[in-house]
Amino acid sequence: MAGTSCEELDRIFRKCTGFKAREHQLSAVSSILKNAHCLQSALIQHAPGSGKTETALLLALQSLRLGLFERVLYVNYATDLEDQSRARALNFFKNLQGGGHEVTHNTRIYTIKNSSDVATIMRRSGLIFSLLQKFSARCVPPADCHGEDASPPGRTLLVIDEAHRGIPDDGKWIKNIAQVIKGQTLKILLTATPKQETLDLYGTRDGPFLRPFHTYTIKDAIGSRTTLSALDHYSSAVSKVVVDGTSLRDTETCLLSDFLERLHERRHDDVLRVRWAAEILASLPPMWQDMSTMIEKMHQPKHLIVLESMQEVLVMTRELKKQIAAGRLQNAFGKTLNVGCFFSSNVNGVTDNQENGCDDKEALEAADLIVVCQKYTTGWDEWRLIAVFLCRRIGSPELLMQLLGRGARIRPGSGKKMPYVVDFMNDPDWVFMAASRFYLETRKYALGGGELRAVEECIQGIVGTQRHNLSVLAQKMRMCDQAMLRAHILRWFELTAEFGIHISLDRGNLKCLLRELNLAMKDALWGGCELLAKRAASIAIYEATSGGGGGQSRQANATKATSLVTAMRPLRRLCTRVAPIQKHATKRPFVAEESDEESDDERPAKRSRSTATPQQLLSGAVDRMCNKFEIRMTKLILSESMIDPRAAVLNDFSFSTFKLRSFNHCEHAADVESAISRLKQELDMSYKKHVMPWLLNEMDRQFIDFVEAIEVVPSSSFSGDKKRYERLSNFATSKFRGFCDKLGGQCGNDVLAEFTCKLIAHIDGCVESSNNAHVMSLIKSKEDLLIGTLVNDIMRMRSAGNSADECRQTCRATLSRRSRDFANFLQDLSHIEGFGCLSRETIVEVQQVFHWKMIDKLDAASEMKSDSSVAEFGGA
Repeated sequence: MAGTSCEELDRIFRKCTGFKAREHQLSAVSSILKNAHCLQSALIQHAPGSGKTETALLLALQSLRLGLFERVLYVNYATDLEDQSRARALNFFKNLQGGGHEVTHNTRIYTIKNSSDVATIMRRSGLIFSLLQKFSARCVPPADCHGEDASPPGRTLLVIDEAHRGIPDDGKWIKNIAQVIKGQTLKILLTATPKQETLDLYGTRDGPFLRPFHTYTIKDAIGSRTTLSALDHYSSAVSKVVVDGTSLRDTETCLLSDFLERLHERRHDDVLRVRWAAEILASLPPMWQDMSTMIEKMHQPKHLIVLESMQEVLVMTRELKKQIAAGRLQNAFGKTLNVGCFFSSNVNGVTDNQENGCDDKEALEAADLIVVCQKYTTGWDEWRLIAVFLCRRIGSPELLMQLLGRGARIRPGSGKKMPYVVDFMNDPDWVFMAASRFYLETRKYALGGGELRAVEECIQGIVGTQRHNLSVLAQKMRMCDQAMLRAHILRWFELTAEFGIHISLDRGNLKCLLRELNLAMKDALWGGCELLAKRAASIAIYEATSGGGGGQSRQANATKATSLVTAMRPLRRLCTRVAPIQKHATKRPFVAEESDEESDDERPAKRSRSTATPQQLLSGAVDRMCNKFEIRMTKLILSESMIDPRAAVLNDFSFSTFKLRSFNHCEHAADVESAISRLKQELDMSYKKHVMPWLLNEMDRQFIDFVEAIEVVPSSSFSGDKKRYERLSNFATSKFRGFCDKLGGQCGNDVLAEFTCKLIAHIDGCVESSNNAHVMSLIKSKEDLLIGTLVNDIMRMRSAGNSADECRQTCRATLSRRSRDFANFLQDLSHIEGFGCLSRETIVEVQQVFHWKMIDKLDAASEMKSDSSVAEFGGA
């Protein structure tokens, strides 16, 4: 089709903007125009800052020029985004108004300001801007209306910008638009972060998964320098935060989720807010030093601070202004730092314009620090933004990537090197896993095995052949690649735990690689603490695999259905052969079935008629199903995908037997029940035979994982407290209960009880060994103290001129008192709960050893001849 080639589109784009169009923009527009006659919707996933608005405007222009559509409806979800898009459209189209140039088009631009304008403006031709919320239910015309209230003539191109915000949450608005236009529309959805639900509704089917119609990934954008990597300078400030007098380094089991929950509950504390504001202001000068070229060109660096509510925005703004005034802090150009706050409503009667003293446009231009909660978090285009401070808990991966994308925008030759991201409230593991969803093309898989295979391919593509140099590999990678690899590894553990299978990667190697990545990123994520980095890796793996005992996956259900069809095939053939026999008036003996699995030697004999009874046929069907079940269970064990198909097999068998018309009579009802009972017993025995070894092996593996998680916990004086291990033990028990439920019955309960006993025994051993070590250290300290006082007494008497015999006689008189003090100390220790190692025999033995130690000191004192030997004695 003329006008759809990339060369012509590039020429038009140059005319409108003065710049050369990017390859992905031309490719997306050309593909849509060429398929406009057959498309109903197209989801476009382009990276943040890659020019989605210009792509949409170029598509709108060519659609109108070529007459493919009568009008283009461009909808947004926020007023600021609508104003931004309309301003760009006016600038885009102004060079095409007349002028006698070869590329001209007089495009009219309209704006729907309220719902009452919808019916009128939607009948016009041109480019129409509107908020999606303007299409309320009252805009929908009745089914039998005519004239001006009827549906607009011609086709409409519907462009939905920032589609991650309202699809499908605001699906009612889309339905209202569809009813206004009466289906004569092509929907184009633009976003950098499509939701799984959006892919479900508007994705393009490609084999086993749904994908966007056109993709320009974040990885592609970073590689072509269209945008910057937002994770290359990501740092977590959580390890620096003190909550309730403790920091993350003080936590005993490195349960980051608990610490973050406490941090979220304390986010309104004045002390925490003051600390955050001080950290933010202190981090600005080092960032400006890295942006020296940008500052030399007089580009003002800006910084985005994201909080959770409007109240927090206002309070943080005033705290920043207070600290700036107290410290007389200046920006990169030597002027006082300017703080602007932005929110949609009012807080205690104060609006953001009142607080800033001007409207949003002026405040955004003047502000060095931009404090927001919802406003300007998505779609806002400001390339001078060099840092994003996350002071809120992010619950949506789409919102996280939009926030990171605010700082990733770049302008060639501006001097902006990289964006900084400082996180005060989120788990780095979650941040990386959320970012990895959109780093490459976002897909929705019908079966979990497809995603698992894709994750393994990503890991293998990054690791390559360097599997034996994991430490070197982790150190050489960029932080963005480290973060993505780390996220893929954790996702691999989640998927393997959920579906119970893995394809080609080794679990142990991935554990080692994750630990090496944590060590390589310890400065950015864990405050430089190596121990904290190692503990975090072990806990992250342990928590990622917590779904291993959960419900059956979609892939497992599909596999089960296939196996049941195969197992029931002999009985179905039996049904189809026996049923027609009842049509005859006289009963004839049954004819044995010719099975597909029979050998060539058996077939001639099977072709003759047989006098097999219904009982024999049922018995043969049960035997065949049991054999199929055995084979299936063996395959499940080998693939580590343990599911329980017994109930489905019994239900299918029971249902199929009632299709046998000759068995519907009362005379054969008992035979059917007997066959079902026998099949149930056989299946139970077979299932238990296969599952029990697998479950015992899984118990050993889970116990090893639990022991590893215990070992990363540092020993301390509180290690004798059983409550310290309570969370991990409950976690392990709950996880293993899911595996035991697969076995079911009393056997499953017995295995679970055995596993619980092993956990309790291990914890008791840890507590006892820790208590014993603690007791021995206390006894050693007491011995050193008492013997030290004896040495001091002897040295003092020798210094006073007393002989060795006099010193010995004098000190021997105090031996009984010292021994009595030591015995009382031991008795006090033995009454402390948990110090069970101090039995009566142990106390007597320790007392004897202490007594002989003091005797040895006295004997050494009697042999001293000079002052030098006194000094040596004291030193000893």
